[in-house]
Order: sequence, then C-alpha cells, then structure tokens
Amino acid sequence: MWVGFIEHQKVTDSDRTTELPDYSGKIIFFPSKGLNEDLVKVTNGTKVGTEVNISLVPKKGKTGFYTTYAVEVLAEGTIPSDQVPYTHSLYLNDFEKLIEKKLINNTKEDFISLGIQAPYNIEEKSLEDLWNTFSKKKE
Repeated sequence: MWVGFIEHQKVTDSDRTTELPDYSGKIIFFPSKGLNEDLVKVTNGTKVGTEVNISLVPKKGKTGFYTTYAVEVLAEGTIPSDQVPYTHSLYLNDFEKLIEKKLINNTKEDFISLGIQAPYNIEEKSLEDLWNTFSKKKE
C-alpha cells in the first residue's frame, strides 16, 4: 500500500462506483509487484517526499502487446533522520549482537570495517553517517 498525491487524474473512489474525472489530492493505491519494486528502488525504501511520474508503457510480447509501468523520478525525497534503510538496520542489529558477545569492539573502525564487507556491502560514507547517528543514540 502506498500513499501519494495526484493532480488532474481520473480516479475511482474507494467505493469503486464513483468515478472522479479530474481529481487532485491524496490517494492510496496498491501497485503491482513490479511497480512496487520500482517504487521501493527510487525511494530507497525510506525516502519521503519523492515525486514520481508513473506511466503505462506498451510493450510487444511473443503473443501480442502488454503494458508495464515506468517510474520517472521528478524530485528526490529525503530520508528522515530517525529512519535507516532496512539493510542498515539489519547491520545495526548484527553489530550490537557482536558487541554483546564481545566478538568486536564498539569502535568506529570496527563498525566501518565490518560494514563494508559481505554480506552487508555498505558504502563507507553511509557507514560513517550511520555511525554518527548510532553513536549519538547510545549517548
């Protein structure tokens, strides 16, 4: 389920009987699996305020034409300071467990050196930002 805003589009009201020909405002929609994956990709799973244009794209298949959705980013969103991407939150949980088991030290160097390796493969700059947020919450 996604929440969004649209401008001047034909929509069907939630009762599925009322058609609104020139609606502008808030919507709730349930995208297809492929469209949902595209929306997660352009928002990195946590960005808010991302503006996108979603359009139908006809494609030719083996047995005829079909349509897919194209997502074009019009304006990048921002990640709220209290949220981190899912992979980063998994890494934070794993890092805390390793500290509790005394397998690593709670240092920035250990945090970054572990995070850049598989299976996390997080960029060093992202790890530095994450460390700054993580260490401030610990204080």
